[in-house]
Amino acid sequence: RAAPDDAARVRQAFVLLYGRPATPVELQLALEFLAKPDPTPAAGEPRPTLNRWEQYAQALLSANEFTFLD
Repeated sequence: RAAPDDAARVRQAFVLLYGRPATPVELQLALEFLAKPDPTPAAGEPRPTLNRWEQYAQALLSANEFTFLD
């Protein structure tokens, strides 16, 4: 909500989490991932608990760059 679109949100996330801007490749990969529809469960399966943004945030927080200090 802090940014007007997905690209701005990705850029802001990188600055907040990693202290640097996202590279063009990182931005492109993020936007491709976020553009995909949320997975729909097959008949009888439970609904996935995380939407695309939640999945993306989890991936960013799990990255070595966030976890370890060089």
